[in-house]
Amino acid sequence: MESNENTSRKEFLKSIGLLTLTTALAAVVNPLEAASETIVNTKKKEELDNFLTVYEKWVDEFNKMVDIQKKDRHHFENNKRMMELSEEAAAFLPKVKECYASSLHRNRYLILSQRLTNNIDHFNI
Repeated sequence: MESNENTSRKEFLKSIGLLTLTTALAAVVNPLEAASETIVNTKKKEELDNFLTVYEKWVDEFNKMVDIQKKDRHHFENNKRMMELSEEAAAFLPKVKECYASSLHRNRYLILSQRLTNNIDHFNI
C-alpha cells in the first residue's frame, strides 16, 4: 500500500508540475551547498594560515627572548617581555585546537612548536 501512496504522490506532484520543480531545485541546491562548504573551508584555511603566520612570528620573538635569557637570566626587560609573550600564548589555544582538526595545519603548527621546544630544551636552568 505504501508503494501505491508513493506512486500516487508522485503522480499528483507531477500533475501540478512540482515534481519537475523539486528535481530542478535539488539539482541546483546540492551544488550550491557544496560551493558554500568550499567557501567555508577556504575561509577556515585562510584563517588558520593567518594564525600560523602570527604564531610563527610569536615563536621567532619568543626564541629571541630565550636566547637573551640564556646569556643574562636577570635581564629585566627581557624577562618582562617573556611574561607578556607567555600571556599572549594563552590566547592561542582555541586556534591551536582548530589547527589539530586539519592535518596540513597540525603539521605546520607542530613544526613551529618544535622550533620553540628545541631552543628551550637547550636552555640549561
